[in-house]
Formats: sequence, C-alpha cells, structure tokens
Amino acid sequence: MLSDELAEQRTLAITIPLVFFGIAAFLLNVVLGRLAEAQREQIAALKALGFPTLPIGLHYVKFVAVVYAFGSLTGVLVGIWYGHGMLNNYRPFFRFPEMVYTFPLWLPLAALVVSFGAAVTGVLTAVRRVLRLTPAEAMRPPAPVAFSRALAGGRLRPAAKMALRGIVGRPLRSLLTIVGLAFAVPMIVLGLFWWDALDYMVAVQFNGIERGDAFVTFTDPVPGRAVREIGHTPGILTVEGQRIVPVRLRAGHRTYRIGLTGLAEASELRIPSESNLAAIPLPRDGVTISTGLARKLGIGVGSDLTIEVLEGEQPIRQLLVAALVDEMLGYSAYMEIGGLNRFTREGDLISHATLRVDSAPAIKVWQRLSEQPRITSTSVKNVWLRVFDEKIAGMVVISDVVLTAFGLIIAIGVFYNSARIVLQERAWDLASLRILGFRRSEASRILLAELGIDMLIAIPLRLAMGHSTVSLIIELRDTETFRIPAMISAATFATAALAVLAAGVVSALLVRRRIDRLDRVAVLKTRD
Repeated sequence: MLSDELAEQRTLAITIPLVFFGIAAFLLNVVLGRLAEAQREQIAALKALGFPTLPIGLHYVKFVAVVYAFGSLTGVLVGIWYGHGMLNNYRPFFRFPEMVYTFPLWLPLAALVVSFGAAVTGVLTAVRRVLRLTPAEAMRPPAPVAFSRALAGGRLRPAAKMALRGIVGRPLRSLLTIVGLAFAVPMIVLGLFWWDALDYMVAVQFNGIERGDAFVTFTDPVPGRAVREIGHTPGILTVEGQRIVPVRLRAGHRTYRIGLTGLAEASELRIPSESNLAAIPLPRDGVTISTGLARKLGIGVGSDLTIEVLEGEQPIRQLLVAALVDEMLGYSAYMEIGGLNRFTREGDLISHATLRVDSAPAIKVWQRLSEQPRITSTSVKNVWLRVFDEKIAGMVVISDVVLTAFGLIIAIGVFYNSARIVLQERAWDLASLRILGFRRSEASRILLAELGIDMLIAIPLRLAMGHSTVSLIIELRDTETFRIPAMISAATFATAALAVLAAGVVSALLVRRRIDRLDRVAVLKTRD
C-alpha cells in the first residue's frame, strides 16, 4: 500500500501541476495580451511623441512583474500550507516515526521562472503587434470586423446581431475565450469525480463481489466440517469456507507472489465477476486471475501459468488461465477449492470463512467468534467501510475543495477579464447606444450576450475535456492495492457546469456595475 501510494502521489505530482500550470499560463498569456491590445491608442500616442520602443516594452514588463510578485508570493505560501496539510493527513494513516516536510528551493524557482516567462511573452507579443503599426493607424479604432450578409439580413434582433458580430468577426479571440472557459470544468470534475469512483468501488467490491458480512481467519488450515460448526452459531445465516494458499505465479521471466484463493463452485458470498458484474464460474481444473495481474504477468485467457505453492510440500504445477476477473481492490487469483486442495495434496481443508450474519445479534456473534481458540481474527465489512470513509474521505475532501477552487478561479478570471477588455474596446459603442435612448439593461445585454454565447458553446468542450483529463490521470495511475475507475456521474458534470456558470454570473454582475457607471460624455470625448 505504501509503494502504491507513493507511486500515485508521484503521478498526481506530475499531472495535476502540469495541467493547472498549463491552463494558468495560457490564460495569463491571453489576458495580458488582450490588455495590451486594448491600450493600442495609448501605445501609439507614446510612439508618435517619440518614445523609444524599449521603455514602452519595459513598462509592461514592470506591470507584469508587480502582478507576478504578489501572485507568486501567495502561491508559494499556499503551496507550503497545502504540503503541510497533506502530511497531516498521512501521519495518522501510516504512523511513521518521523515525517518531515521538505521544500526544495529549485521547485519554486522553476515555477517562478516559467510563469514569469509566460506572462512576459503574452504581453510583449501584443505590444510588438501594436508597435509594428504606424502611429496614425494604431491610434485609429480597429476597423469593424467583416459580418456575414446572411446574419445581417436575418430576423435576429439588433442586440443579437451585435453579439454575433463580436464572436464571428473575431474568431481567434472567441476561440481563446471558449477554450479558457472550458479549462475550468476539468479541474472541478477532477475534484468531484473521486466521490463517484469511490461509490462505484464500494458498490462493486463490497456489494457485488464481497457479499459476506465478515471474514474469519483461522490460525492454521482446518477440516471443511468447521464450516458446519460455525454455521450452528446463533445469528449466523450463511457460512462458506475458503482456502487461501501462498503461491508464486510464474509466466516466462515474470513472477508474482499472491494468495491463491480456493472457492466453492457455487459460492454466493464471494463471486468473481467481470466488469459488468456478471459472475464467472470457476473451472474444476484451471486458474482465474484479475485483469491487473494478467497485465503484470503479460498473459491472457488460455495462457500457461506455472504455480509454485510456498507452504507444505510446495508442489509445482502448470495450469491454464481459464478466465479474467475485474476487481477494484488488489490483485486476485482463484481456483475451485476442491481442485486447489488436490493440488496441495492436503485433503479437504479451509483457512478462512465468509459469513452472512443477522444484524440484530451481530455484536454477540462477533464476541463468540473472538472467543474461539482456532480463530485468529474476524474482519467485519461495516468496520472496513467505516475506516475507509474516515481515512480516505478526509483526503478526498481536501483535494475536492482545492481543485474546485482552482476551477472557479479560472472561470472567474477568464470571464471577468474578457468582459472587462470587451467593455474597454466597445465603451464608445455602448455610450453611443445610451445617448440614442437604449436603457442600461439593453446596453449591458449586448455586451454580456457575446460572452454568454461563448460560455454556452464551451459546454460540450468542457465535458469532453473533463472526461479526457480524468481518464488520462487514471490511466497513468497503475497500482496494486486498488484500481480507481474513471466513473463520472451526470450529477458531477452538472455540478461542475453549474459552478462555472455561477462564476460567470458573478463576473457578469461585476461588469454590469461598471457598465451602469459608464460616463458617456467622457467616453465619447476620449474617442474624439
């Protein structure tokens, strides 16, 4: 479990920062580029007055440096706090004698250099684009974008035509806005999908495969009649014996040590199943293994598998792989219990038993079993699930909150900054409409409708990106203790989409306030 957890954290430590850092760098590049483009008249005026190119570029570099300094300082401090929080989650679980948090210096330095480079690249690219123009051309407003005659002559209302003109006329900017809005959903889905995956794991493993209420382990293998003796205990409804033998599986040069489980042919309390929970019958002569173990050994159905028993007479036998089972927890290998006992040459023996217990006298049943001299332990399913919830749920909640916060920050940053820049570009148009008699709500609707359409267009892209991101991370995560399925419910997608929509609504209200406070006379004088 420790090796798997370290491997999982290594995978997440590479994928999650790369995904989020890539998104953040992309958005920062776009926003700063649009900011410089919106100030093209001021840049052109400075150029016309004889200012050299270098001081103009340095001005924007300094602006980026100030924003970058505050953001980087906040990010480093939050990162240190989050790192301590992760260690505090692991301390009660693994109980290491010492677990010291380390913060290598190269890590923040690398992040700072890359983030500053992304920000400077975005803003200088836009400034360079403006500086290439002659001062007279740059000081003029950008030429109106081309507009389709079909859209211009349609039955759309003027406000809708103006919104569509902003989208269709500037396809690259619209595409960047749509992609930026779509990036927010994968982060939220990545935080929320764990609940779906864990619920599915519990339903499949503990309700579909492990159907018993408790698992009893004997001190050493006992005769099969022990099943009947345990079944006479008041409160026990069903008992099934199992034989678990330590073996070494060998396929070519690959080996793996595991407990080979012998089950009754008509077992009802533990049922090896396929991915669709269809039961797989155990053959009398052959072995059934889990899909993860088959991949590790490089074999499939019909392959020869050498089995070396590691106790008793230690017999060795070669068997065919009869079927593959799809289980969530660990690797598994099964045989029919009669065939396994014949293989080990030890007669009708069991080493474990699975129980189904009446819930009313359950406590008394556990107490009586604990008093039996040849029973070394009793594992109760409800206790497993409670411990699972206590230990795992805390980690999931923290990841959920952090990733959801990242997604909301991305959504608000893209929508609000896009709206602010569009407002700056079209302030003269909105002021003219207000003077012509348009109400404040109508003027606001024209501006926000464009971004609203971008947000609606981004919905399918968001959902596809969310599923692809989760599938990629699950594929990179390959551990032996448990396999997390890429299960994302409709409720998770809906929650992520609604969270981004709410962030967009909040941003729209903030921009609406700015539109309402627009000084029409000052804006028109500035254009003149």
